[in-house]
Amino acid sequence: MSCRRHIIKIKGLFLLLVLFTLSPCRSSYGSTSEFYGAHSMIFPDMPTSAQEALFSYTSRLGAGFLRLDVQLSALYAKEGAPPDWAHMDRIAELSRHYGVQILGTFNSMPDWAGKCPSASYSYNPNYCPPADYGQWSDWIQAIVTRYKDTIHYWEVWNEPNEYECSGTTCRGFFYGDAAEYAKLLSTTYDAVKAADHSAKVLIAGVFMPAHRENLTTWIREVAQNAPGKFDIGTIHVRTNLSALVSQLQAFIADFRAAGFYGTIWVSEHGYTSDSAYQSDPNYNHGPESQAEYYSSSVKTLLQNGAGKVFITLRDNQELSETDRAEGLLEQLENTTTGEVTFLEKPSFAAVQGVIANHTSFMQVPSPAPNISLSSTSYVFDAVSPGSSSSPLSLTVFNTGTADLAVGTISLSGGNASEFKVQNDTCSGQTITPGRECTLQIVFSPSSSGSRSAFLNIPSNDAEVPVLQATLSETGAAADTGHASGTGSSDSTDSGGGGGGCFIATAAFGSSLAPEVQALRTFRDACLLTNPPGRKLVALYYRLSPPAADFLQKHAALRLAVRWALIPVVYAVKYPFGFGLIVAVGGAVWVRKQRRAAARL
Repeated sequence: MSCRRHIIKIKGLFLLLVLFTLSPCRSSYGSTSEFYGAHSMIFPDMPTSAQEALFSYTSRLGAGFLRLDVQLSALYAKEGAPPDWAHMDRIAELSRHYGVQILGTFNSMPDWAGKCPSASYSYNPNYCPPADYGQWSDWIQAIVTRYKDTIHYWEVWNEPNEYECSGTTCRGFFYGDAAEYAKLLSTTYDAVKAADHSAKVLIAGVFMPAHRENLTTWIREVAQNAPGKFDIGTIHVRTNLSALVSQLQAFIADFRAAGFYGTIWVSEHGYTSDSAYQSDPNYNHGPESQAEYYSSSVKTLLQNGAGKVFITLRDNQELSETDRAEGLLEQLENTTTGEVTFLEKPSFAAVQGVIANHTSFMQVPSPAPNISLSSTSYVFDAVSPGSSSSPLSLTVFNTGTADLAVGTISLSGGNASEFKVQNDTCSGQTITPGRECTLQIVFSPSSSGSRSAFLNIPSNDAEVPVLQATLSETGAAADTGHASGTGSSDSTDSGGGGGGCFIATAAFGSSLAPEVQALRTFRDACLLTNPPGRKLVALYYRLSPPAADFLQKHAALRLAVRWALIPVVYAVKYPFGFGLIVAVGGAVWVRKQRRAAARL
């Protein structure tokens, strides 16, 4: 492609970025609310006024997400009857009204539809796995189809990682082992994607059991039995502040060991306000101590690798005594009228302050690896069938500030068997910051014609969990242009200088640049939440990588694009200020035009 055509493409993509700023976006965007959520415990039998109040409190808190139990036992309460959509329809309307995104958690099997333990045990039928997975799939597709314009994140169950049936009682929230849960996860993933291919599927939030090895084994078995069937990892974190980082790192390590390198969300984080059960000796004086704990813990989780943190929103008397007062809101119920009201604890204002000051405490990023590749596209000269090409050398760099753990490099695509990785010094290795590793690719076609494949390099880079490069024979082009990981919107970000490197990253030099972070947050908050925005993002992903590669080779043009993008970044970070500047500038221009016309 000529230089002129590259420049025309870059101009077009700049206009596309400008269009991004005109996409629908709720007014709270500037508050960095996308990193925060409320674990709401909104249930169908809760008074509608209380449900709305919890959405209102979530919005006032500054959180961008609300975690919601999508109880199939309420939707499909009666066998053979049509689903009752009333509660979920109302919830979807509240989501739109308050500008709060929903993380929907599929759970609660209908009493009549589960594969339950023996009748000799006492158990809750809502915790049974499906008796008919085909029926379960149909239900999930119906739910996702109905709400796909409102809900884009779906979690598959809650805390399924331990249960036991002993004596006469079954305990736990899912009466099935890792293989059974993997079947549920895989079936649900396929059903969600069939109804809405752009939706993201989260593995169920897991808790840290008394014996960590049980969790390690469970995650590994689920990943082996349901490979690639979740986009985001999900964990529940409850521990003393001094142990918070080590527990978070243990969770992340277990997911990485199982081959998952994507984003990890904390979908439940809580600490009680009841001094009788406050386990941290430094925070054990009641509601004020809860506020102090949350002020530190939420920041600590985000600074050490959590993609989002959902804080327990309300107290719940149905929970155990140790957990029932975790909420930011005290719940009051009139036993005569059934009316439910809420009172803010000191922790509500404390978390509100954390969210409002997100930019300041996240300004300096925590040490993180940053994977990049010597190129995103490798073209082999034509080779006769039955012969092999000369080895093509590739270099993988760690341009980050922490160790890069590289997984097993693989090939995929229709002609993957005709390409071979050799002399691989990267797979299974840890690359320290500023260092690199190498590998070679050999092309051996079995027949004539265009051939292409993908090189996949998994790692612990949270921005690009699987770096992907295209391999092709002269004249052949692979059918994609950007890095793709586990299906997570987080693996198609402006990656670290290699596969998945888009114009913003090329212009500003790093995926960690504040300007790139602002554009990424704008994408998640304002574009991926509506159909027109998602189409714009898809178009940008398709057109951007070749232009970004061209930019990286031309420093002067890269500088020009960087300066051209600064107004776009300002517009998405400060939409009202930018709008005011445009309005004032427009008014001045109109006034000058009128004066000029009057002189004629």
